[in-house]
Amino acid sequence: MFKYLVIFFINLTLSWSIQISGYIRDSSTGKSIPNANITILETRQGTASSPYGYFKLDISEGIYTIEISVIGFKTYTREIKINENNLEINIDLQTAILEFNE
Repeated sequence: MFKYLVIFFINLTLSWSIQISGYIRDSSTGKSIPNANITILETRQGTASSPYGYFKLDISEGIYTIEISVIGFKTYTREIKINENNLEINIDLQTAILEFNE
């Protein structure tokens, strides 16, 4: 029984060993955007970008929708295909115009 559990957990670990990573930047200035929310919509798995705009997620193979959101910028959504190779994507977010009603 123990042998089967070990094999199960090894397979489970290997199936999540693919990484998606990249940088989030401001499209108008090229500066890094810290604390952007990066979410895989199908799994609700997510992370936040570092102070340098870098993010990294471990995920299994498949087709997913990635969503990046942060206050002051338009939400970015894109379909991505994850295969056996790691995927690096760099995303430039557009500034959102915020209007306030008085």
